[in-house]
Amino acid sequence: MPLPSEVSAAMAERAPSADKLDQLRDTIREQRDTLLEIEDLEAALKGKKLKLNALEREVLPTLFADAGVDKVGLEAEGNLPAYDATAKPYYKASIAADWPLERQAAGFNWLIDNGHSDVVKTIITIEFGRGERERAEKLKGHLENWGISFNEKLGVQWNTLTKLVKELIEKRGLMPPLDLLGADVGRVVKLTERKS
Repeated sequence: MPLPSEVSAAMAERAPSADKLDQLRDTIREQRDTLLEIEDLEAALKGKKLKLNALEREVLPTLFADAGVDKVGLEAEGNLPAYDATAKPYYKASIAADWPLERQAAGFNWLIDNGHSDVVKTIITIEFGRGERERAEKLKGHLENWGISFNEKLGVQWNTLTKLVKELIEKRGLMPPLDLLGADVGRVVKLTERKS
């Protein structure tokens, strides 16, 4: 059954002109091309960051060790300023929240069992239903007596844990279990622009 003539006329009036559709398609192409350029640039940036990390953490520390130096300078060249490359110890430790619970527990247990419970935070989460606000206010110190179930989660800030790992190694001469603490220890070579 054909559309009534009034409906057909109204649809024809609202139909975009060929010029507007061409302009719209051209703009969508520009959007698509920009999106693809951004993806290419992000992929290239990721590759450059991986290369820089390999230079800083693997290649240059080995070369510095082989040469027996901990600092090398580059004089200014053309429009590029002078830089100094310095080899330093590198520490980073983190018991990651996305680790399996058993692995997290092993890390926290090592900290607690070895006298470092002061760096561990305890987070207790309790859920109350509607209308239990007054009960929630009276909660402190009465959880077990009231039979309220709660979840306990342990945590430690990565920078606090990193500082502890560094202190254990450098000041106490102890090597903690790096895998339990999510620790990465080594040497890194960083560039800094030389101040003139």
